[in-house]
Amino acid sequence: MAFVVVGGMLLASPAALAGTPPSNDSFAQAKVVSSLPYGDTVNAGAATQVASDPKCGPFTTGHTVWYAFTPGENVRLDARATAKDSSSLAVGVYSGNLGSLVEVGCDTGNEFAGPRVDLTAGTT
Repeated sequence: MAFVVVGGMLLASPAALAGTPPSNDSFAQAKVVSSLPYGDTVNAGAATQVASDPKCGPFTTGHTVWYAFTPGENVRLDARATAKDSSSLAVGVYSGNLGSLVEVGCDTGNEFAGPRVDLTAGTT
């Protein structure tokens, strides 16, 4: 999967669930994005499911990977994820701390998902 997101969720097919969880599997270990554009490829299907992760769209559970981005200026972010198979995706952009995250944007889809959101300078 390729992500340009602050937080993403994947409802994966059983075949995608195999493997080692990615290093940015938890909120505390979010991969820091220093500049845009940014791309990454991860096996999000191998990521863990945590009950405290935020929900995006109709999804109530999923395998999450995390990214953190703090823009130096106000910017419009096109957050996108694509899947190699027909997995159901949810891409959420959040602000704040785990447990009190505020949803900035959310989009869901099969094989592609991604909200377009305006981010405020200095806000992660």
